[in-house]
Amino acid sequence: MINGNRARLISLILSLGATWSIALFLPHYWPLSLLVSALIISWLIAGTLLPNAQFFGAITSRLSPQTGKMWLTIDDGPHPENTPGLLDLLDQFQVSATFFLIGEQAQAHPEIVKEICRRGHEIGNHSMTHPEKRFWSLLPSATEREIAECQTALASITGQRPRFFRAPVGHSNLFVHPALRSERLRLIGWSARGFDGVGNSERSALRRLIRSMGPGKIVLIHDTAPYALSLTRSLLEHSREMGWEWASPDDSQLSESC
Repeated sequence: MINGNRARLISLILSLGATWSIALFLPHYWPLSLLVSALIISWLIAGTLLPNAQFFGAITSRLSPQTGKMWLTIDDGPHPENTPGLLDLLDQFQVSATFFLIGEQAQAHPEIVKEICRRGHEIGNHSMTHPEKRFWSLLPSATEREIAECQTALASITGQRPRFFRAPVGHSNLFVHPALRSERLRLIGWSARGFDGVGNSERSALRRLIRSMGPGKIVLIHDTAPYALSLTRSLLEHSREMGWEWASPDDSQLSESC
């Protein structure tokens, strides 16, 4: 039996093949074939590279408005120095978060992974190796492997299989959702980010985050940023001043609208 990912790949190849065949055997229709091919390719590019694009399947990018709370998500860990400090900071402010962990990093620091769970936070799947420059271009087997191996690695450390997945750099592709269904994972995006994971200054990252934060938002930060602790403290202090609350949601509090 052909699985979902391979079926999508075959369908894509057949669609493009049929379009190009029309141009080859019916030359008068080549402008139409070119247009259709361009539309298919544009759809693939947009759905792959635009974070929170739902062309290939549902992505949760905000909480349901009724919650009135924000969800703090922390990517790319565990970090041997920053993650323990973040856990202390979250304890201090009594805030729960979801840590989207890289499988290789988790295997290198299993004691930190266990401490995240012991402190009452949730762990999410952020791929096995975090191939940020090529995740968007992975074929079915590689996509499945990145997701499944991380799922297995995290489950072997914590005893529980994560329920959430976040794609590296937010880049999905045509083959992600079938792999997620196989692992019973839900794809999580975001609605507030500061670009702290790509060399942005702390001041700029904080300004971007504060401008986009608010009830119902999924906030993205990284525990690998050099200023992760001070940025997080500023966010938590600002949310306290504004009277905003944080919570890790249950499934009923998740919205799939962008």
